[in-house]
Amino acid sequence: MNFSFSTFLFPAFVTGLTWGALYSIAGLLTNGLFSQRFDKQLSRIQRYGIFFIGLMLTNHVFIPLLESSNPYKYAYLFFYFALAVTMLTDSITFLISRFVTIYLVPVGWALSYCGYLPISPLESILGSIIGLGLLAGVNFLCKRFLGRDGLGQGDIDLMAFIGAFTGPVGCWFTLMIGSIAGSVCGLIYMAIFKRTRNDFLLPFVFFLAGSAIIYVMFQETLTTYFLPGF
Repeated sequence: MNFSFSTFLFPAFVTGLTWGALYSIAGLLTNGLFSQRFDKQLSRIQRYGIFFIGLMLTNHVFIPLLESSNPYKYAYLFFYFALAVTMLTDSITFLISRFVTIYLVPVGWALSYCGYLPISPLESILGSIIGLGLLAGVNFLCKRFLGRDGLGQGDIDLMAFIGAFTGPVGCWFTLMIGSIAGSVCGLIYMAIFKRTRNDFLLPFVFFLAGSAIIYVMFQETLTTYFLPGF
């Protein structure tokens, strides 16, 4: 069977390039901790599982967007890549670099101002403020009434970044989808492995980042179905 460049070589090339870049940047932003844990502390099955997730992101998210006629595709590719880095570092090391979250918030504002995102500069700024404020408020209430942090600072920074690229509506959908997915996965994990909520740490950033990608991919459908007339 003959494979054309577009159906085999191009996806394989982009997959290898994307994974290599993600791996290198994740290691760099965690001072090598990601690379060390990935290579030495994870089982072969776990490493294959993470690589499989990267493969799915590349073949079903990055490449389709790159080959699409979406006028905002380059801004969203940048957005997706930063989210993928946070997913990797948080799931393996529970560390999230501000270089791929809060420090990129002004980039979202600038891209919206230049017309590279389908939201206005005001929506971009409001999205950052709302994303930051909502999770910071939740964390404050947890400290106030439970005496401990309910969220990490990385979660809060990430929502400000997501808001800058998706606006207030994107923040709302990301939080709803991420909270539901995180809760369901956490409950399943506790039921299977007989754990309590104090026995393990849930990488919530993984669900927030994944939900932001889902929102961008299906934002028209989600908005039409859940916010008709918006």
